[in-house]
Amino acid sequence: MGKEKLFYSIGEVSRLLGVEESTLRFWEKVFGEPKPVRRTQRGPRLYRAEDIDTLRQIHRLLREEGMTLVGAKRQLKHHKPDIVRKTELLSRLYYLKEELLALQESFDHLSPPLQDEPQI
Repeated sequence: MGKEKLFYSIGEVSRLLGVEESTLRFWEKVFGEPKPVRRTQRGPRLYRAEDIDTLRQIHRLLREEGMTLVGAKRQLKHHKPDIVRKTELLSRLYYLKEELLALQESFDHLSPPLQDEPQI
């Protein structure tokens, strides 16, 4: 996420995870977490970095691993440390992949394409 802010709006988290705001609210109801901070009872949801980590774990279980809601809840309940480690590792790998692709693109712009040597 780069520079860490204290709080993120539901819109920011929605864009970050690539899901609708209503999906985030639904996950809060179903999983009972995260519990975003609200300044007032009717105020906007404000998520902390650890809330976003929890949502990433839920997202990975449901969208990337194709688990059902019941299966994902069970996994989070019984295997949360393993899920946290796996999610952190995958996040780092995605980041490294993006960095490597950016490096490759910058190298492609630096050197001219190789031409075939003329055949005699």
